[in-house]
Amino acid sequence: MPECILAIDQGTTLTQATVYDRTLTCVATASEEVEFDQSLIDKSEQDPDALWHSVIGASRAALNRAGFGPGNVAGIALTNQRETTVVWDRHTGQPAYPAISWQDRRTETMCNCWRDEGRDPLIKGKTGLTIAPYFSGPKLAWILDNVPAAREKAEAGKLCFGTLDSFILWHLTGGRVHATDATNAARTLLFNIHEQQWDRELLHLFNIPSVMMPDVRDNAADFGVSETSFIGAEVPICGLIGDQQGILVAQNCLNAGNAEATYSTGCFALVNTGDRPATSQNRLLTTLAYRIDGVTTYAVEGSIAMAGSVIDWLRDDLKVIQDEYDIEHMARTVPLNQQEVVVPALTGFGAPHWEHNAQGAIFGISRKTRADNLVAATLRSIAFQTEDLLRAMRYDALQVDDLKVDGGALITPWFLQSLADITGVRILTSRSDTKAARGAAMMAALQLDWSTSLHDMRDGRSAGTTYHPSIDDAARDILLRRWDEALFRIQAPLA
Repeated sequence: MPECILAIDQGTTLTQATVYDRTLTCVATASEEVEFDQSLIDKSEQDPDALWHSVIGASRAALNRAGFGPGNVAGIALTNQRETTVVWDRHTGQPAYPAISWQDRRTETMCNCWRDEGRDPLIKGKTGLTIAPYFSGPKLAWILDNVPAAREKAEAGKLCFGTLDSFILWHLTGGRVHATDATNAARTLLFNIHEQQWDRELLHLFNIPSVMMPDVRDNAADFGVSETSFIGAEVPICGLIGDQQGILVAQNCLNAGNAEATYSTGCFALVNTGDRPATSQNRLLTTLAYRIDGVTTYAVEGSIAMAGSVIDWLRDDLKVIQDEYDIEHMARTVPLNQQEVVVPALTGFGAPHWEHNAQGAIFGISRKTRADNLVAATLRSIAFQTEDLLRAMRYDALQVDDLKVDGGALITPWFLQSLADITGVRILTSRSDTKAARGAAMMAALQLDWSTSLHDMRDGRSAGTTYHPSIDDAARDILLRRWDEALFRIQAPLA
């Protein structure tokens, strides 16, 4: 009987399930769209139960397309949108509040107060992260402070906290397992990345009861077995990893200095730093790449709040494009040295700026500016922000010469050439499946003893097109100065 791994990727807008055979070749995939509520200013929420049901639907559909029954599934792997926070009843599984998305900014005032109180050095020293609404800890504190009776129930041990991997795992196992993996734990502001455990001092600082925290396990580990009702059989759950770390693994960034960038709703760029955490002096984040057999591999990460989501802005709000397929046709008519500069700080700025109150702006427009120019400038702003991340890495003595990329609608030849020109590094693509789901499946394969190490699975990635910089340093400097001036101007007070 053929064996397979069912890998589930629960993302911001989509839940996708992929079936991999023993060679980690994709056999079939299926997906279900998920909704998130952004109707309120600075608030972004999702229905946890709807996310769970999307996992069920996508998983069953993927197995059906593969022609596999429950007896074929050797293991389940899970990857997820990170930082999104859920609190639920320990006995019933009923959410105490909607899932607060990683994009949510309601805790900005709270985070500002903590920074003003001087908490940032302590927290960054323990977690590698900076205080920001982006992470799970402030979201959890908000729920405990604002949802009626939540704190009392939490202190009595009646509530569980988790990121979405933990919530889904709880449901997969029928409430028998309340756990997470080290990469997701490292995105909460509550996990000590040096001691590899929940930090008691930080839990006290955030006023969070330790009884509601999940057990933290390796990425390849025993996470229990699924309920028969899920796909028709009890199946071991043996791989969990955060989505960006899953992509890092799938891209074979397994050695120190290997780097990748994912252009999805936001953009996340990670560079593997090996077995020691590298502390950034330039406002990047120190995080985990993965943890196997208790041995931790670290990474430095930078994030861009809006990447693929700028396409939604251009289409749904500005209405300058009809659909995502217009962007390549429109943008390629605009020269690289265009005068227009778009700063898309529509939800603030992430690393390395961390200007959560920044507002967007458009500079350099004239009577000659057309919709094509606006589209090109908006897309190129993502490349400029990527260069900001790479520049911060260089200042931290992390030289990146090759950047492996993947993602959605932004990954077009025009954008990738612009990215190479603006960053001055080689951009590497892949013809293979490099989704986060494959990284999770690689972890499951380790736990199932299908392979002895991640390096043994490196051949699964097939090289695609490489994009080389086509302009010289002088031309690049002019472009970067224009971008830097625009950033300075949005931070300068109005006269």
